[in-house]
Amino acid sequence: MLAGAQQALPFLQEGDWLRVKALLRTGYRYSLSVVGPVTVSAAHFIASLIFLRLLQADEFGQFSFLLIIVPFCLGAAGALLGAPASLTRGKDEDTAAEESPRCTRQAGSSRASPAS
Repeated sequence: MLAGAQQALPFLQEGDWLRVKALLRTGYRYSLSVVGPVTVSAAHFIASLIFLRLLQADEFGQFSFLLIIVPFCLGAAGALLGAPASLTRGKDEDTAAEESPRCTRQAGSSRASPAS
């Protein structure tokens, strides 16, 4: 495959192909991470167009409110629970137990106490 690509684009040298290959791998990884949110946004857009035609104005307003609030609440829950959990992953049990209550206490209170 590489030989065929080099024949099609003869101006690229051997080292350039390695960089292009690394760039394509990186682009593939990023495109995989983008597919999920783009698909969800497209589904929400299509659903809102369908419900716009089927529902009354006040019902569509409630639906639109849910389309805003639900992702916001999921993001807030992920930030409040995921951040402390990710801080303790890969640590030994004593260190995780020591840090976990401090993270939870800081996230749960309006006044965060300084770290000891």
